[in-house]
Parts: sequence; structure tokens; C-alpha cells
Amino acid sequence: MISSEARGPLNQPSHYRIPEDVLLQVFEELSGRHIGGWEPAPWILIAVCRRWREFAITSPTLWTQLTFSPKSQLRELQHDYWRSQKERLEAQLARAGNCTLELRIDVTHVPQVDPPGILEDVFRLLVANVGRCTTLSLGGKAPSVWSLAHSSEEESTSLPTLQSLSILNSSWTTEPDTSLVHILPPDRLWTYFSATRPL
Repeated sequence: MISSEARGPLNQPSHYRIPEDVLLQVFEELSGRHIGGWEPAPWILIAVCRRWREFAITSPTLWTQLTFSPKSQLRELQHDYWRSQKERLEAQLARAGNCTLELRIDVTHVPQVDPPGILEDVFRLLVANVGRCTTLSLGGKAPSVWSLAHSSEEESTSLPTLQSLSILNSSWTTEPDTSLVHILPPDRLWTYFSATRPL
């Protein structure tokens, strides 16, 4: 049997003949970005065929939208699920290369008392990358034990690429432990925040 790679270009399956610039546009359309949608990284698309997998993995812009939004689940299931999600987010960050990021954090369903440690690990992984964001959306109230007060200097930044900041819960600006002032100077925070929706 002749593999698709060994066939002439006209005998290859149609999805192998799509030019890469067109394929990238198709992938971006499927993500909903052209209409402001927010979809997961192309995990399903990379399972279609070897060419799509290789192309998507080496296309950094497809991996720049990251979401952290735990839902109410049994804790024993939550740990395994979020351990795999942490691995996926680490892979996304690596595949995004040096591209800027769009990050959405919604901790509405995270328990305020004794939250699972794996969730804090994921939270801190993403907080460490806020300096790369063009879009940052923050919802819910982070547990006070997830303090940002001791964030490293590397995490403290002026957010030079930030274009859109949405704060959907006042705790991100008022709570002593989880306020953004620990990673963003107050004058810069209010510059960005002045253009966002009311709390």
C-alpha cells in the first residue's frame, strides 16, 4: 500500500493539498476568533491527520488563548482532570512560543476554603505569564490562600502588551491578598481598568 506521503500531489487526499496559509485561516475561523469567539486550543484538529497535527503544533498563533475556569466537580475527579489540564496549558504555552497571549481566569466555582492544590498550581502557572497578555479577563473571587502578595519580581510587570482588561469581580482590585496591585503597579492598573466594564 502506498502512503499518502509517497503519492503524487494530485493523488493525495484533498486536506493534504490545502495550502498552509489557507489552512491556518481555516483553523482560525473554526476557533471563532474572527467573530470574537473564545474556543479551546485546536486539540481536536490535531487528531484529524498527521499533516494537520504537524502544521497546528508549529503554528504558534493557534495556541495563544488560555482559559482557567474550574467547574463544580467531585474533588477526587477534579485533581486528575486538572492535572491533565495543567499539562495541556504547559503544552499550549510552549507551542505559543513568543506570541502574546489571551488569558481568561474565572474562579467563580473554586472553594474559598481548602481549595485543591492542583488548582493553585494551574493558577500560578498562568499568573506567571500575565506579562505576555494582550487580553486579560478575571472573574470570580480567588481564595485568599492564593495570595499574590509574595509574587516574584518576574511576575510583577507593567503589562506592556495589554490592550484589554476585564475585571468581573471587585476582589481582584480590593482584596489585600489577591489584588492585582501585587503584580501590576496601581497607576498602570487603573489606566487599563478605566476602560473596562463596571464591577
